[in-house]
Amino acid sequence: MSFFEMLLSSAWFEVIAAVLLTILIFVTSHRPAWWFWTATSHEASAPAEGKFKTVSKVPGPFSLPIFGTRWIFSCIGYYKLNKIHDAYKDLNQRYGALCKEEALWNFPMISVFSRQDIETIIRRNSRYPLRPPQEVISHYRRTRRDRYTNLGLVNEQGQTWHDLRVALTSELTAASTVLGFFPALNIVADSFIELIRRQRVGYKVTGFEELAYKMGLESTCTLILGRHLGFLKPDSSSELATRLAEAVRIHFTASRDAFYGLPLWKLLPTCAYKQLIESEDAIYKYVWTGIERVENSFATLATLSCVQRTIRRRANFQYHFGDHRDHYTGETRRRERRVGGGHFSIHSQTKEPRYTGQESGHCRFHSGRYTHGTRNNYSNSTISLLSSLIDLSLVTNYFTSLFLHFSQLGNTLVFLFDLIGRNPTVQNKLYEETYALAPAGCDLTIDNLRKAKYLRACITESLRLIPTTTCIARILDEPIELSGYRLTAGV
Repeated sequence: MSFFEMLLSSAWFEVIAAVLLTILIFVTSHRPAWWFWTATSHEASAPAEGKFKTVSKVPGPFSLPIFGTRWIFSCIGYYKLNKIHDAYKDLNQRYGALCKEEALWNFPMISVFSRQDIETIIRRNSRYPLRPPQEVISHYRRTRRDRYTNLGLVNEQGQTWHDLRVALTSELTAASTVLGFFPALNIVADSFIELIRRQRVGYKVTGFEELAYKMGLESTCTLILGRHLGFLKPDSSSELATRLAEAVRIHFTASRDAFYGLPLWKLLPTCAYKQLIESEDAIYKYVWTGIERVENSFATLATLSCVQRTIRRRANFQYHFGDHRDHYTGETRRRERRVGGGHFSIHSQTKEPRYTGQESGHCRFHSGRYTHGTRNNYSNSTISLLSSLIDLSLVTNYFTSLFLHFSQLGNTLVFLFDLIGRNPTVQNKLYEETYALAPAGCDLTIDNLRKAKYLRACITESLRLIPTTTCIARILDEPIELSGYRLTAGV
């Protein structure tokens, strides 16, 4: 019997099929539908099925076995990954308020387009809303426990997510933070307008998307680092600025390709996975470079940026004593601090310290203990302050918020100006409102923005029509009725 005949024999065919199926299940993390079946859930949903249509009745593109509807973004599909907003606009026109896509192994994903349905989902009270994480980024951060103590605000769930959200968003969205940041933002906006004037030819601005991303990066760095990095200067040639902007762009492109493509990165490092980890490492490095550049420029609390003042307050008032539970091992670390001195120690139950024999400037880490070296007054140094906390979740949130805000603001400006530019009536109303609130030559104030109702309405509608980022999703923890359909928990 030849090799090929043996290979095609029934026994060998069954073995090969079983091996391939096992690999496919592992790669896609498949859980069959019966895994989640319960008798009670079926009985409870029976009466509602007569009144509402079920998930299976939601219209959507043709679904292939196992692969679902991911083919629509492939080479044989009719949508392009760099035009996802156009794809979902077409899906809305084709299928209405709800559209069903299917992920690998035909798990349903419902796209919601109706404003009323979106508000219904958001208003569902839940302390810990379930959100599908970015699997590829979560996987990478688990492999870098030396750097990340958690998966980040976007990927965490439950109590950990809640703690991160409270620590970050409550301070960044506080009125004092906004008021403190607003004058600097006015300067950034003026620089952005001047850059547009220099770039335009007649009434046409070439490469506006790149300018919008520079605006997002400059404003975010101003908020977090407390200084202007010069992204909006006409002759800007900063190597840090250029590389950081390119790293962020590659990061989002690689994340998109990894999400919509087959998860082959679980078996071998694909091109998208390599690009993602390289860009994430680059962003992390450039963020720290930015911190190091400004660490010596702050002498008092008044000169610190809003975010740095927040970190300092938390360092002085919330990190005296505390139990820190490692996200991955579940082990408890006891933290002690004597504020004002240079002493900080971590007593860990783990055998291996987080840092061993590593030196960075004046900060030395050994056997789980931090020694502040010759620079005891760490309150004057941002990098020393962050290092002294030995809580890399703060750095992770800082790092995550940087490129998230960068992408969101850049995309928001592109889509908002595109929608406004298509409607002369809207342009005239906006001009009349803004000119009445803040005539030419006057800086905008917080009170002006509160009164700019039409401008706020345009921004809100733009975010509804073209979401700033993709994959804004919820996993239902209880059944819900939307547009005549009853969606079960887990969708």
